[in-house]
Parts: sequence; C-alpha cells; structure tokens
Amino acid sequence: MSHSQRTQLLLCAFLLALSFLGHAPLAAQGTLFFSMEGTESAFHGAGGTVANPGNWAAVFRNEAILMHAPAAGASASACADRATWTAHFGDDDGDGNYIESVLGRVDALHLRVGAANPPSLFDFWISATDDVIGPFGTTGFNTILDGDIFRVLPGGGVERFISEAQVASAVGTFGNINVDAFALDETTGDIYLSFSAPVTITGVVLDDGGVARISGASCTIGATGTVNSVLPGSAQIVLPESYVNIYFLLAGQGSVGDLNDIALAPGGGTFNGLGGITLPNLWFAGSASTTGAVVVSTSGGVASMNGVTLQGGPALGLRPTDFTGLPNSHVAGLAVGPATLTQKPRFLSISDPGLITPGTLKLDATGCMPGQTLILLANSATAWPPGLSTGRTPTALFPATFGSGSFRELFVDDFSDPLFMFTFAMPPLSVDLQGHASLSVAMPLLAPGFALVVQGIDATSFSVTTPVVVVTQ
Repeated sequence: MSHSQRTQLLLCAFLLALSFLGHAPLAAQGTLFFSMEGTESAFHGAGGTVANPGNWAAVFRNEAILMHAPAAGASASACADRATWTAHFGDDDGDGNYIESVLGRVDALHLRVGAANPPSLFDFWISATDDVIGPFGTTGFNTILDGDIFRVLPGGGVERFISEAQVASAVGTFGNINVDAFALDETTGDIYLSFSAPVTITGVVLDDGGVARISGASCTIGATGTVNSVLPGSAQIVLPESYVNIYFLLAGQGSVGDLNDIALAPGGGTFNGLGGITLPNLWFAGSASTTGAVVVSTSGGVASMNGVTLQGGPALGLRPTDFTGLPNSHVAGLAVGPATLTQKPRFLSISDPGLITPGTLKLDATGCMPGQTLILLANSATAWPPGLSTGRTPTALFPATFGSGSFRELFVDDFSDPLFMFTFAMPPLSVDLQGHASLSVAMPLLAPGFALVVQGIDATSFSVTTPVVVVTQ
C-alpha cells in the first residue's frame, strides 16, 4: 500500500469515527423486502431438483420482490416474480414476445407509506435496469425509463414518484441517468439516490458506489404524494464512494462496488456524512465480488433485524447457495417494513411463462389457508394481435369483501372482457399445512401464441392469488 493510500484510509477511518458521534440506533425490528441479482430459492419449500422443483413459488428469479421476517429457520416468500410482471406488462414493446424479461431486474425498491398488509407489487416504488419501451401493454405510450422511480397501478397504468428527467435536473445533467438505488425519508421528504455510472454534481464526480441526496425542501409534492417539480441543481453528494467503502470494510465485505440499493435503517439513529452533515442511519446492498448476500449498516458492521445478522442466504430466508448450487448472488433491491405482517401474500407462480407443447403446465401457489381448498380459474389471455395485454379489474370495484392477503386485481373475472365466457375452473386443490398447493396439467400440442391467464381463489377466505400468464411457443 502506497503512502497516499494509507493516508486516504486513515482519513476515511477518522471521518468514520466522527460519524459515530450521531445518535445510536435502537434494535431493528421489522420485515425485510428485497430482490436478488440471480435466481435463488427459499430456505424451505422448493423441493425436487433444479430441473424440476416441487414448488416453483419457492424459486425466485431476479425480477422477484421478496419478503422475509428474519428468524431462525424462516423462509422468504414472494410478492411478485417474473410471471407476475409478465401478466401486467403484456407484450409491452409489441414484438410478439409475451414472456421476455420486461424489467431486466428490479434495481431500487421502496415500500410506500400506507401499503397493504401484506403488500403487493402495487405497494412498491421501484426502478428497473431496463427501459420499458411501450407503446403497448400497461404503459401505453408512456415509456418507463431506467432512471424513473415508479409503481404499477391497480387496473392499469403506472405512476412515477420521481421521473428520470427530474432526477437529471436535480443532478445537473441532460444525459441518460440510470438510478440504481433509492430511499425516501418519509419524515423530511429527503430522497437518497445512487447511480449505475459516475455522475458529476456541482463539479464533483460521484462514483457508482456513492450516495446523493435531493432534499425534501427542493421538491414540490403533488396531491398524490409524488414529485411535481424539483429545484434544478439541488442534488448534493452526502456520501462519496470512499465513505461507503469503509462501512463495507468494517462489515468484512471489502468494498461496495456498485451500490445496489439503500434503505433507511429501521432502528433509527443518525450519523455524519460528508462535511459533517447529519444523516439518518442507512442500510446498503453492494455488488463487489467480495460482497455476498449481505446488508451493511452505517451504524457499523453487518445490519441485523429481529436479532438476526443479515449475512448469508439463510439469514435472508434463502438456501445457503443459489438455485444452481453456486454462492448466493448479491442483494439488488432493499426496503424495510413494519414489524408485524398479517400473513404471506396469496402468490401463484409457474415454471416458465413460455410453454413448449406437448408438455406439462406446472402451477404452484403459496400463502393460502392450510387445509383449505384452492380453485384455479383460467381463461384466454389477449395475446393477439401483438402488443396487447390481458384485461383486469381492481377488486375495489366489486361489492364483495376480499380476505386478508388477497391480490387486488381480478384477471380471470374481468366482466368487461368478451372472452370471460371461456373462463373455466381446474380441479380443486387441497392446500397443505405450509399453505402450498400445486397442479400439473399435461398440455397437448398447441399452436404457438395460445395464451392463458390463471389466477387462484382461496374459497374459504375469498382471497385471490397473483396472476400468471402462459403463452405457448
């Protein structure tokens, strides 16, 4: 190590020591929401083999939003996965491919205030690695960019919390800007961001492992709680990458690499950032080769929740290796929620939205009432002409009361859909003691482009699962 490197390290260590002069955090309690860079599986429940798991709802691809209340032996579960996004976005770019990865990967993740308990995909502000081009499907002509922070709305359409153009204005750039990490301080309105590539803020370069802030005072908030306007040039660097690296070093992780996401630490407390500025304690997810499946805290070391140190697959409710047996991938999106969730969401998954026939259609549901009956309903999805997506209706429009954990849209019971007459019920399924039900259907040879949308109804609690769309190839 050179003299200049030692000097820089000592300076960073000194500044870090000063940062601990802030208010100490309380023991963190809550639920962790996150996504992963690769394909992972739940600590319990996947079963079978890599080629043929017993429960696809316990296999999580990198578009999945996961929830986990850390505890010994507990398993993560999904709020949404690739099949869920496919059902919502349809063939958004109109190329005739309904099963491609629409988002690429969930980058940033933040649970909205007032979210349902348990939450669904409608309750998260997210950023995606890819632009969602349109002009079809959910987004219409309203393209989603990789610098937008947005959510999908029940019944169709999207809503932005802050747009890429607004972020770029605050940063002071006119080029493309890809948001990798996002957190919102609901008390002050301050927005914390990190980017996939270096950006220049007030003449200083912020690397992809550093943190910028747009103060709440710099934003005008509209009636829906989203950003109407932002003061140009208002972003400031609050944590250079060198500062963040020290926190990863203290946690035994080497360095941050690209800062994947940020969350406000649920235990509260403060620390000092660049120039002694007071900041709320933060949690980080990084992507350096030395960083595993871990959450790092500015209060020092690896973060903990409910008394569990958030390092390694089992601490996150995952198996000790990824789905293929390799080391766990990195945490990609990161958010925290209330200490107590009423239950797991009703969730339906599928082995692959693209079905080659003749073949087996495998459907798995979790979060259902143990010992009760699940009925799967299916009807023809809108798969032709290219570019459309299947219809859906928010459950709020129906007079019936849907049970806790129910998804908030009906796909197969969309009474405005002329294809509703073709809805049919599959054989009733018994839900096991773990809340899992499964169905395998032998499908005959079908022409490419035949599409089904499937959704489950938990007959006892009158709750519906997330939907899946399958399109024959």
